[in-house]
Amino acid sequence: MLEISIEIVAMSALKQKKRQRFQNGFETSESTSCAIEGKDPARKSHVVKTHPTANLVKLHQFDSFLSSFCEYTSNTAAVNIGLKLLVYNSWLLAWATESFENTFSSSMYVLSEEFYMMTFAIRFPGILEAVEGFRTGSWADGSWEDPRIMFIAKYVMAGSMLFYYPFDHMVYLGWTVPKLVPVDAQWCFSYSCRFWVIYLIADLYVCRLKTLELRKKQAEMQLCRIRTSKKNVIEKVNTMSLSICSGLRVFRHKHV
Repeated sequence: MLEISIEIVAMSALKQKKRQRFQNGFETSESTSCAIEGKDPARKSHVVKTHPTANLVKLHQFDSFLSSFCEYTSNTAAVNIGLKLLVYNSWLLAWATESFENTFSSSMYVLSEEFYMMTFAIRFPGILEAVEGFRTGSWADGSWEDPRIMFIAKYVMAGSMLFYYPFDHMVYLGWTVPKLVPVDAQWCFSYSCRFWVIYLIADLYVCRLKTLELRKKQAEMQLCRIRTSKKNVIEKVNTMSLSICSGLRVFRHKHV
């Protein structure tokens, strides 16, 4: 029995030595590989794992931006507004840098003029949009209780644009190809501006009427909510009073 126990102890000692040698060899191999790569073996490398859902969210946001941008560029009126903003900003930059006596100011003036001529070219399909608004009344943007909104949007706003766009097209052609279209571009430009002012005044008045109607509907909704809340309070008070009365009746029957 003593010999068997001695053998068991010796076998366990050998196993421990083998384990230590294996661990030492693994550590030395790791240190040598780190030394070859130029890394510190005592320093643990922390790998930052990015969650796949974060990348998907970013891609979804980018796709939504692209879809909204394509929707914006497909609308000629929206593109016209964007070009006008470029015209105004480039002209302001040119005016602000005139005193520096450099080519930047003159270049900004050239860009402003080019953007301005692009606004004329992009408004060519506008005449058909005005015809559609005049026939259907779509420029009212929905159904409204006030009949003045539909009347002004259909006959004043769209009607003024029916005269604005032909004058605007004649201005562009008279400035770009005066030999082909020999018209007085300045005279056409003055009348196009007049019809544009009529459209702006009508649009402001329609916006005012829409705001008043929306405020009226909001006040009616608030009044309806107050009435319903009062009705609920009255019903709760009635139920509480009935429960109190029934409790008093039960109490009287018990003590009489």
